[in-house]
This record gives sequence, structure tokens and C-alpha cells, in this order.
Amino acid sequence: MSGEEPVDVMPEIRKACEPKCADYFTKYQACVDRIKAKGVGACDGQYFDFLHCIDKCRRNHGRNKKGRGHVKRVTCVSTAKLIPKDKAIKRFVVRNIVDQSAIRDLKEASVYESYALPKIYIKNYYSIEAAIHQRIVRVRSVEGRKNRAPPARFRAKRA
Repeated sequence: MSGEEPVDVMPEIRKACEPKCADYFTKYQACVDRIKAKGVGACDGQYFDFLHCIDKCRRNHGRNKKGRGHVKRVTCVSTAKLIPKDKAIKRFVVRNIVDQSAIRDLKEASVYESYALPKIYIKNYYSIEAAIHQRIVRVRSVEGRKNRAPPARFRAKRA
């Protein structure tokens, strides 16, 4: 490029990022200029070492991976998307095989007086998008994200 002034590509991010990473935009702009001049292969990885300064929402980056390099993927129940097992929203569902309306009919027709109906045990995995869309989890504020305590468990009253 001829001696043009580099264009500020992301002014709103610059304000948040500037104290931490002063030369983020110069590296980014240099990379963009090289790609425009010489093609996609011209920009090597050294220009992308500024990504550490982009804000993160959670201290664990939304994962439970810690020292592992790779985690197996599981299928989202809702969208069939493959997601890392440590990032998935997990819900364990225990319910009767027979629905409530048919339980009384079965008890009346059964020969055994105290027959315990079997239950279904299913572990469901949801992607973040599906879990938020179905309101399995909610979006929390910045202060709410810092709260690491488990939510209060709902217990149905037994009669």
C-alpha cells in the first residue's frame, strides 16, 4: 500500500483493549495490508498473537477442560450439533415410563398390589444456544457470572 494512514478497523474494541494491548491495531492493520497486497497466504500467525487482549466472559472460558488439550464431543439433544462434553449443558432426567394418566389404569388392571413402575433415566446434553433458547439456562449479568454457587434446588412437597 502507498503511504496511506492505517484505517481504524474497530473503534469500540480499541477503547476497551488499548490499555492492555497498545499495538493490537497496528499488528492487525499490518496483517490486513499484507493480505490485500500479497494474498491470503502472506500473513503468518505472528500477527494474530493479540487475541489474548479480547475480553472473556468467564474465568474458565465457559468450559471445564482445565489441563486437557482435547475433549470428546457429544450430540446436542435439541439441535444434533456436536459440542465438547465439558462445554455442554447437562441435565439428568428421571421419569416414569408410563405417563400419569395411564398409571391409574395400570394399577387397577395389575395382578400385583405393590408393583413399582420402572423409570427412564436419560442424560441430556444441550448446546449453549439450544439451552438458552429453551430457557434451560439464562443469560446472567457480569456480577451474576461471578457467582459460582449452584442454584437453589427445587424440591416438590410430598403429601
